[in-house]
Amino acid sequence: TEVENRSGASFEMKTKSTILDNGNTQIEFISESSTDLVGAQFSLSLGNAELENVEAGVMQLADYNFTLADNELLVSYDEVNGLNVSEGQVLFTLELSSAEVLQLTETVRSEVYLEEGGAIETVNIELQGAIENVTAEFAVYQNTPNPFSDETTIAFELPTADEVFIQIFDNSGKVLYAKTETFKRGYNEISVAQNELETTGILYYQISTNSHIATRKMIVLK
Repeated sequence: TEVENRSGASFEMKTKSTILDNGNTQIEFISESSTDLVGAQFSLSLGNAELENVEAGVMQLADYNFTLADNELLVSYDEVNGLNVSEGQVLFTLELSSAEVLQLTETVRSEVYLEEGGAIETVNIELQGAIENVTAEFAVYQNTPNPFSDETTIAFELPTADEVFIQIFDNSGKVLYAKTETFKRGYNEISVAQNELETTGILYYQISTNSHIATRKMIVLK
């Protein structure tokens, strides 16, 4: 079979992200075109997130199709009989420990192999845009790590951009940490250091806006 490199052409994937109930982020990779796919390879930086799961879509990814090294996901996939991909179909889904802007890297050439009239064409991959949070609910997630002795991250989600009041207090109600700031719609997070709290044990953190409020427990170690 003849293999051609189609200069300037690209295969576009877009990402669609949803914050799950467990606080993880589910990212769907969606084809922006209809084509006959016979293979793909690419490398993807996961930023500071941990990879929790890979779920097959129309691309039947198995464990042997990907490797993870230095928080970079390398994918190599082939479909001997060809795969008919329709615009809007989910190619595969990743579950990450946190929301990240994913980027293709140059560890391997990011390209797909398409069948066109009996010939195999090599086309570069383009990843469209940043992660898009599609949920629009108020949610406050468990801090991570928990318990912690150095620093922890508190994540929350807002249905609209809003002013947020964050406070941490002990069992007696004494406020140990307070902050007011405007945050964007969707997923947000703040980091709190142990030395900002000046105590250990069971504490409570509360995230509130003009229309929502939620409180969760955290544990601070020595």
